[in-house]
Amino acid sequence: MFAIIAAVFAIGVGIVEGVANATREVELDIPRRSYSRLRPIDGSWQSFSIEFSYMADYFGNLSSPNTLSHKLLANLHERSGKNVIIRAGGSTANIALYNESQPLAVENFFNGSTNVGLTGATSDQPSSTLLGPAWFEAFMTAPAGTKYVYDLNYRDNSTQGVNATVVVAKRVYDLLGPNIYAFELGNEMEKWGGRYRAADWSPELYTQDYLKYTNIFEEQVFPNASVQPFFQMGTLQGSGNATTNQPWNSIVIMGLGLNNYGQIKSASQHDYHGSNCASTKEIAELRQNLLNHTNVQVRATPHIQMSPIIDKYGVEYVLGETNSISCQGRDNVSNVFGSALWYLNYNLYIASSTMVSRMYFHQGTPYRYSLWSPFLSESNNHSALVRPSYYGALALSEAIGGNGGEKQIHAIVQEETLVAYSLYAGGELDGLFIINLEPWNATQTGDRPFIQFQLPERISKSATMKRLTAPGSDVKTGGTWAGQTVNEEGNVEGDVVLEKWRPGDLVNVEYAEAVLLKFENE
Repeated sequence: MFAIIAAVFAIGVGIVEGVANATREVELDIPRRSYSRLRPIDGSWQSFSIEFSYMADYFGNLSSPNTLSHKLLANLHERSGKNVIIRAGGSTANIALYNESQPLAVENFFNGSTNVGLTGATSDQPSSTLLGPAWFEAFMTAPAGTKYVYDLNYRDNSTQGVNATVVVAKRVYDLLGPNIYAFELGNEMEKWGGRYRAADWSPELYTQDYLKYTNIFEEQVFPNASVQPFFQMGTLQGSGNATTNQPWNSIVIMGLGLNNYGQIKSASQHDYHGSNCASTKEIAELRQNLLNHTNVQVRATPHIQMSPIIDKYGVEYVLGETNSISCQGRDNVSNVFGSALWYLNYNLYIASSTMVSRMYFHQGTPYRYSLWSPFLSESNNHSALVRPSYYGALALSEAIGGNGGEKQIHAIVQEETLVAYSLYAGGELDGLFIINLEPWNATQTGDRPFIQFQLPERISKSATMKRLTAPGSDVKTGGTWAGQTVNEEGNVEGDVVLEKWRPGDLVNVEYAEAVLLKFENE
């Protein structure tokens, strides 16, 4: 066990000095109870999508498992009380072929990347991926109880292609059984018309095609399955709703009868908060795209509209692939400490404003937005094994964990660079997260500014406080959560730094910093 340092938060003289130096003072209005009908979130809320071609990198095999990934996932489980769900999917699921005689688990060929972005993205994704039998061992090395979404190759619609997909699905089902959360068919197929499908490819044709596959699966893959449904439909590109990405969105496709046979477990939309793609017209920036709550609100609007409609079908609505900047992230934006603050805000805002069931944060071995890379590499901007956004995941796990492990989230402050959320367990106030999104560069001189917060007098519970902080929002290393760091083996090390808050105390939160208060039971 790590030693715990209990630091009494600014009282007496410290408070007087704090008032003098604060850039502003904010009085928080925090309801003591929650009457929200939004779904509560638990530890599986923040789940992960691993690029299909890199799944073996992240999890290894039975003889050589990737202990870093195992430990990092175990850290989150320890704090939240629930396993994340792992989705193996993405663009490379569309090009993956199975070779029964291949000795290697996976062979990736880079004959021109399938998705090349701008800076540092020349070889992010292979142009073809071949899988061998050992590939499936990667799904057996994560912490016990981990479930998977498996994205099947849906590109080849010929009889041979369909049969090959069925063979892989049966192997996955026979191997993983109850650990399969869902099957996906393909990835972002909206623009397949004239390439992998007929020129008149449409949601109507997609629905017919999809039902052909699901019926074959029920006959040949799991005819005696005790648990249904098994499919996560859509994997649709962008933030589509009834008026955006028309006609390719979950509302349209569900309305066409995709779930008439009760085969659909969840509907997946993908979403990013900026672009690093070669075709992008606006270069993503840390302040503009991530340290910007207004951008988060705009991006969330379609999910606010769509998720309750899909939920009424009895189908989960998920962000089945998401992260900061599309085309695998942008250097000095996706892989710096500001991304950890964005990660917290994005998760908490979606939880507070939608009926989204789960968030799958996408990762890949060379991707700049990955929370961690499975091994150290000097190429492809592997600046650290564990990136700053993982610290945001640790902090979120602790916020969700405890008191039954299910929390409802209320947004109580929403400014462009300042947000605060109250958390409730069983309707009772459980925690408070304050996130100061104002940028602060490590090279800046002088005292770091902070905002001072006053909680309402009706809050009579004491609390412990933990801080997510770093020398600046622009740094790639040096971040801490409650004074602790995560080393290259995935171990959380150092003394835990706790601060004590008592009713009437003030809370100081510096620029580019977040603070979690966990209230004690009365």
